[in-house]
Amino acid sequence: MKCKIISVLLAVITTALIGIAQTIFSVEKISVEEYIQAENTSADYNIYPQRIDSIAHSAIINKIFQDAKERIAMMDSLSRYAVYEAITDEDLYCVNRLLYLPEWNILGIRIPLYYHNDILWWYDSNNGESIIDTLFSPTAINTNGIYVCQELDDCDITLDLHFFEKHGNRIYELQAYKNNNFGGEHCLFEPEDKNYKPVFWHEDNILYLRSYDFVKSEDVYLKISLK
Repeated sequence: MKCKIISVLLAVITTALIGIAQTIFSVEKISVEEYIQAENTSADYNIYPQRIDSIAHSAIINKIFQDAKERIAMMDSLSRYAVYEAITDEDLYCVNRLLYLPEWNILGIRIPLYYHNDILWWYDSNNGESIIDTLFSPTAINTNGIYVCQELDDCDITLDLHFFEKHGNRIYELQAYKNNNFGGEHCLFEPEDKNYKPVFWHEDNILYLRSYDFVKSEDVYLKISLK
């Protein structure tokens, strides 16, 4: 009898958790008109990487580059080969490889450890201390400490999103969404004939992005809610 009660309770709890998971993440197709209207009022919900002043922050930058060199030197031979096959020292240890988010007080250096996707080694921008490592480069970052990344591939990139959230000095992956019917590269580049962003955040952690429907051979606009 006790086993039966426990089984019932577990089933109830599992059902409740599934219900919660379903309510905190949703994907909806919207019209281009709704997309443009949302983009016009999205300025207050997005932050963008800044170029760090290499003179004013030279000590911090040098500390980060030195740490990166030491970490790469300690990699196994295959990993080191992957890095140096993709990039030279001159290009790797360059301020252009840094992602500076002053709102979060962090600096990330992009390490090309995988063929198409970088690893981000994040550092405290105030003291140069290592914080955490994450996979993929941010595609869009919001003011609530969440960013989304589109995973890259050889060609015909499908929509493969990874959502990360910053808590204190830690960054965690909190959700992922993949749909092979939709294209992923359309949210990475601004269309030449359009005057709106290909991806952006809005209030309540709602992500808007432009994609492509492979089945219908047409552009599609998505509204993704993280609640």
